[in-house]
Amino acid sequence: MYNGRRADDVYIARHKRPPVKPRELIPVPSEEHTTKELQQIPASERHALDAIAATAGLDTISYFSQDIKTRTFDRRAIIRNGHVVALFILPDYYVIDPERSDSWDENGNPERDDVVYLANKRLGRLPPEIGNLQYLEVLDAHWNELASVPPELAKLRSLKELRISSNNLEAIDAPITKLVKLTNLDMSFNSIKAISPDIGILVDLERLKFGDSFDMGKPLRLPETIGNLVKLRYLSIENYPALDVPAAFGRLASLEEIDMYYVNVTRPDEMTTIINNLPSIKKAGLSHCNFSWSGKIKAKP
Repeated sequence: MYNGRRADDVYIARHKRPPVKPRELIPVPSEEHTTKELQQIPASERHALDAIAATAGLDTISYFSQDIKTRTFDRRAIIRNGHVVALFILPDYYVIDPERSDSWDENGNPERDDVVYLANKRLGRLPPEIGNLQYLEVLDAHWNELASVPPELAKLRSLKELRISSNNLEAIDAPITKLVKLTNLDMSFNSIKAISPDIGILVDLERLKFGDSFDMGKPLRLPETIGNLVKLRYLSIENYPALDVPAAFGRLASLEEIDMYYVNVTRPDEMTTIINNLPSIKKAGLSHCNFSWSGKIKAKP
């Protein structure tokens, strides 16, 4: 059952940032390299990145021609075929000499003076110029202070992954629900108090995470259109004292894994039946919830 723990307590307990290892970092590019990469992309995209950098209080954003799967923990853009396809806007990062293995202690933490930790101010908004990045496939802006996203976000028609966890957002609605190519939407550790029926438009979603609203005076109701997400394979919902789940939840035929922590549903017996009848469910992490999963994996016909 829900025990009243605050969202940030759960965050610290379950999502402590792992040590950053040198092999996970990409060296800061030289001025010559950065100039070469800048020449590849259209002026409208350069203008967008300059506007984002200015909003974040930075002189510039680093640019790379790297594979789309590259993961960095700072502010960097990845360029492919002359366009920005991935953008990471996080609040801090380490700068190290990757050739110096003694820059890190045995736990992966910086220990030398030549390891510098930069903590820039968190991003309070995304500028409207973000809409210029029409080839963008990945946008990561978690651990910032976004209370809203601009309407121009809807112009990102190529966007497949949107990671905006740990911000101050309160709804899953437009323009997010207009990003019809999304396959991964991470809005965990916000304060989601409303979900638009338009979420059912995102029929390509495979992963969805949202949560953390301890202060709601009424249950959060999942819309009936949640059942339209027939490609959804993973769902994470955390920290809701009262969650109203419709019968349409049972239409999530591709759902393989569900994580719910500190969630009380309004009809626990019905929710137990729904989860146990999902045809593809393989794993259900249910902690401090008022419903359960039998743990039985249904045999394929």
